[in-house]
Parts: sequence; structure tokens; C-alpha cells
Amino acid sequence: MIDVAVLKIEKIAGVSADEIDEDGDIELKNRVVASETLENCLIDATEQRPDVMTVDEEPWAVLLNYRNKGYARIRFDAKSQENLVRDLRYITNIADRTYIWRTFVDMIANNELNLVDWYKVVINNLRFELEEQTIAVVFA
Repeated sequence: MIDVAVLKIEKIAGVSADEIDEDGDIELKNRVVASETLENCLIDATEQRPDVMTVDEEPWAVLLNYRNKGYARIRFDAKSQENLVRDLRYITNIADRTYIWRTFVDMIANNELNLVDWYKVVINNLRFELEEQTIAVVFA
């Protein structure tokens, strides 16, 4: 059983650029939040089921195994991957962000993510990462 989240990106009021301020704190201009969730989905690859999540607008990204509650080897759809490669730093929940980094690392190990996209993930997002556990995942 896993959870599925539809993610959207929103601007943070009063912040115009991603930067590290004078105090060494990270200021980000956007954040990603779950706009819809479908909890406790039973995933069975041998049977298709009519369970459908309806959303009001195109999602910024879709995250399977949201909150990393179950066990699943996931991959991102093309739009989600494009947005996460560019803007992973906007995932404010540390566990979710680490899970996404771990998924990218797994994709590299299984030759399912090209090195150009991996390089983009690192260049665009790693400088804003302060969590030791997450950094350890990236350099594992």
C-alpha cells in the first residue's frame, strides 16, 4: 500500500530569488505542496483497476509512494522528472526531498536517468541542500 500525491508549486511572498542570506539561511522563492493525495493505494501490476484520481489542473509533478510509507521502486513521468530535475530544492519536506534524491540515484544506478539530467539535478539543487542525510544519499 502506497500513497500518491499530486504536487503543485507556489510562490513564497516577499522572496524574489533563491539565495543564501547573510545569516547563512536559505531563502527560496517557491515551495512545492501536495494539492491532492490518494492514500493507501494497493498497487498490483497484474491487474488494472478503475481507481482514478481527478485533479483540477495539470500537476507540477506526481509522486508515488508519497511520504515513503510503503515499498515501491518508482520512476517519474516525463513532466514530473523535468520539473524535479530543475526545481527539486522547492520540496520543503525533508523526507520527501530525500526520497526523490534517492529515486534519482536509483535511476542512475539502473541506467534509467541520463548523466546530463543527473548533472542538472545536482547543479540546480545541491547547493541548497543542508540535510546531511540527503547529501549522503547523493554521494553514496
